[in-house]
Amino acid sequence: MNRIGAIIADIHIGVIDDDIMIRELDEIFFNKINEYKLDFVIIAGDLFDKQIKVNGKGFKSLSVFIVKLVEYCCNNNTKLRIIQGTYSHDLDQLKYVDALLSVYFNNHNLDYKLIYSVTSEELFDNLKILYIPEEYIEDKKEYYKDYLYNDNKYDIVVGHGVIEESMSVAVRNMNKDVNKRLKAPIFKSKELDNVCSCVFFGHYHVHDEYYIGSFTRWVHNEEEEKGFILLSVDENISDIFITNHLAKTFKTINIDFDENVYVNIKDTINEDKYDNLRINIVSNNIIDSDNRKQLESIIKIMDKGVKLKINDNKKDIKDDIEIDEDLLYILDENINDIDKIHRFIHDKLINDEDVEISKSFIDDAIN
Repeated sequence: MNRIGAIIADIHIGVIDDDIMIRELDEIFFNKINEYKLDFVIIAGDLFDKQIKVNGKGFKSLSVFIVKLVEYCCNNNTKLRIIQGTYSHDLDQLKYVDALLSVYFNNHNLDYKLIYSVTSEELFDNLKILYIPEEYIEDKKEYYKDYLYNDNKYDIVVGHGVIEESMSVAVRNMNKDVNKRLKAPIFKSKELDNVCSCVFFGHYHVHDEYYIGSFTRWVHNEEEEKGFILLSVDENISDIFITNHLAKTFKTINIDFDENVYVNIKDTINEDKYDNLRINIVSNNIIDSDNRKQLESIIKIMDKGVKLKINDNKKDIKDDIEIDEDLLYILDENINDIDKIHRFIHDKLINDEDVEISKSFIDDAIN
């Protein structure tokens, strides 16, 4: 029997304005799944971006999304599975979702599960799924021995976490973090491919062979398509990526610091193609303070919310400064500021491995 399902990951409710998130979910996610009578919907982690307060950003979009989703599931007899994501995003907030879902279970017999630890189930006859939420463990081989390192086979693996081949930069930094006893595991693609040929993970926001990618876009350096996955399960499993064409555009454009730099800046801004534009001024030499001020003043005068970044001779500057190798991640532009602060606090300031300062706490403190 043919089964149809949807897998969505990294929604990060609370990261963008409620009305924008509601519109994108409505017009992209719900409009598409309403074309079908889905057999299952799986949320592959990071439903939340940070702690949601009743009167704060994210509460409205969370409420609207969950209510619409469970009503769809009840009306179509659709099974719902929600996987726990990264702790600093989901925190312990799935329990609030559980409280809401239990009301629908009692009144409408909703078939749902919240998945906090690795487990498998035969979702339907001939459709066996392995769920791998993000957990913090001591020994990967020991912890997953009954799921990944025996003769078990699955039709689909859905998880949230780090796959080495897709997240090589993150892996290098995680491997330097030797102080923590409990860590998120790093999976090799081969470990997952050995048990299943259809792997769908959340965590990495770029859609690729293994990762669904985030549903929407709110930062630079994620210019790839956003959206979610529709699955058709019969004798074979096929998937279609549904693009979120409403996701805001974030574009970084490099402009050389030469005699045409000011004209090129104005022309680029006046094209007005993007929702969010960052201009990166590139120079092999250090740009003096007068030129820096002039560059900044042009951006300010044009008043279109454009961000300016000056990248002048960074390699030489780094080479002239002696830096502790353990702190080189601070210079890594692929790591955001919140992650850098979080790691610095736990590496250099906190000796007790049982004490955890969450990324959402840091975010609230500096913003």
